Amino acid sequence: MVIIVSEDGWIDVLPTPKRRVRRATVAQAVQRLVAAADDGTSHERFARLDAALERLEFYLDAAQCEAVNEARERVEQRRWQEHRTRDRVVPVRPHPAMDESYFLEPVG
Repeated sequence: MVIIVSEDGWIDVLPTPKRRVRRATVAQAVQRLVAAADDGTSHERFARLDAALERLEFYLDAAQCEAVNEARERVEQRRWQEHRTRDRVVPVRPHPAMDESYFLEPVG
């Protein structure tokens, strides 16, 4: 991490640090996406939930990444069967820089 202080007093931190989030916020986003994949939600609604989750991908652990990847694949399979179209989906993986300090509350 680099902290830059300019002559006019402006302070920059590089790279820009990720904000801290609630663990429950991440878990709820994953649960909503998985539930939408399982209940046959429209592709448009699933895409909105997926876009919301993309903003939280940095915080996902391995189990959550697996659940998200499986949910996305189920939706793409259903979309292929119904409409013969697919989106290219890049599987998510845990971010190597992610650690517990990015959560607002401690474990347990």
